[in-house]
Amino acid sequence: MIKIMRYFVRMALSVFVLACCTVNMHALDKSYYATTSKLAEGSWVKIAVKESGIYQITADDIRSWGLGGDLSKIHVFGYGGKPLSETMLGDNYADDLPQMPIVRTGDRILFYAQGPVTWKHKGTALEQVQVQHPYALTGSYFVTNDDRFTDIATVKADNDPSGELFSTYTERLYHELEIINPGETGRAFLGDDFKSNRHQTFKFDLSGKVAGSQVKSYMMFGARTPNVNSTVSSSYNGKPLPVTDADLISAVNGVSHVHYYLNGQSAGSIKTFNLDDTDELNYTLDYSCNGTVELARLDFLTINFERNLALRKGHLTFGLQNANSGNCYRVSECGSATHVWNVTEPFAIVEMKTTSSGDGTVIFSPQKSGRQEFVAFDESGTFSHPEFVAEIANQDIHGEPVADWMIMSGTGSPWIS
Repeated sequence: MIKIMRYFVRMALSVFVLACCTVNMHALDKSYYATTSKLAEGSWVKIAVKESGIYQITADDIRSWGLGGDLSKIHVFGYGGKPLSETMLGDNYADDLPQMPIVRTGDRILFYAQGPVTWKHKGTALEQVQVQHPYALTGSYFVTNDDRFTDIATVKADNDPSGELFSTYTERLYHELEIINPGETGRAFLGDDFKSNRHQTFKFDLSGKVAGSQVKSYMMFGARTPNVNSTVSSSYNGKPLPVTDADLISAVNGVSHVHYYLNGQSAGSIKTFNLDDTDELNYTLDYSCNGTVELARLDFLTINFERNLALRKGHLTFGLQNANSGNCYRVSECGSATHVWNVTEPFAIVEMKTTSSGDGTVIFSPQKSGRQEFVAFDESGTFSHPEFVAEIANQDIHGEPVADWMIMSGTGSPWIS
């Protein structure tokens, strides 16, 4: 009788769970999904980028990749290094490889590539903090000379620039190395080793900084020190910054499952200071502990400062934490063929409608308010080449027959008697 009761309870619970799940399930129309993969035919190569920005492909590039020398046949596909949404509900995901818009300038192709770093804000304290891709060090794209494809047009914004004018933005620089996983599990990785070298300096170029504006630093540090606290102190260009509770790293008091602690109990340390008469920042970290140090590594160091909105060598990638569709933004040092693209969604790029005043500046207004990512570039600028990775064999995952589903569960599952 007990076994029978258990059986009916399990069956009833299973039905209840399935019913609950069914209420929240979503399905896209079948027409949304690709019937065949783009990689199913033609010649393909994989390329990679380490940073977000505009890249160029030349005839010499494609010849060395084995794609011939005709740039008119070249097309670029991929998501790059931004992690895909886990929901994939259609508005944040394109089935199969999305095609990238390109600019053809005669002797080269220009395209936007998303690197492995995205950006977020830290409350109101810091506008720009980097987020490393947890599983990749580069952003990947796929290039083909297949005649099946033609260029796609960049979506054009139709709103005219208007409103209050802004000509600066919050620049973001950072130092972060992904060297070891201190917890032996999870996504967290730490970088520079301070166990043996407790005094290290990191250099940043703040050229273009708005005169008199403040600089903010944000530092995260991980350490494991049994039964004694440790501290990380900061200085810039030889000037010490105040040490606060956020610079303190708690001791590991003999708890075997605690692999390390972060400064500020995972909140980090934020400092504000001024750089006078220089754009060079030498930021020094000093680690101190009066006991045994089993682990001491920098997680990351982020710098925010106000910078003039101007192209550098013909291009600029920038983010606006609080972009306002009712404001306009002026970009200087522009050429006669300057574009401004909204690249917040790298697979759904929108070209901003701009006006030029004839003095090397263009003005644009975002289509909507909120956090936005942009790239401004002139067709005559100086751009990097993507890195060749490998030739890609044809594959047709989307064209494979639909498999029968099989649900597997461990013997300890409550659904199996």
